[in-house]
Amino acid sequence: MVQGLRNQPLDAADLTRFGFPLALVEMTLVVPPDKGTAPGTRVPILDLCDPVVLGRYGIRPDALASWDFSQTQRIARRLFAADCLGFRWWSALSGDWHTTVLFHSKVSRGMLRFGHPEPLTVETVAVVEAARRLAIRLP
Repeated sequence: MVQGLRNQPLDAADLTRFGFPLALVEMTLVVPPDKGTAPGTRVPILDLCDPVVLGRYGIRPDALASWDFSQTQRIARRLFAADCLGFRWWSALSGDWHTTVLFHSKVSRGMLRFGHPEPLTVETVAVVEAARRLAIRLP
């Protein structure tokens, strides 16, 4: 959300969208028993950082990291058809930052559990670390 501020200052107003503060919220995906899974069953979220998973699905890392969205959308459609709920992949900004993408039509609202939101400030550890890595100046 702040990457566009590289080499610029960041202030509290930059951590607000539509009048609401940005926040970090822990989210847990819970598959209910009525989905045919026993408690403790692993949820089908593919880890696309794992070369074995990439090989199993015939995905080349360069195609997955491509800015050509027709390639990445083709991969997403194939994963969707393979009946996974989503996937994990590294950020285009840094290989040690990751994101998890969920297919909204496969994940019902009742499957998501949310923690308490932590509103972001210029002192929040995650904001300070992102600013340092992205060369964003803090007050």
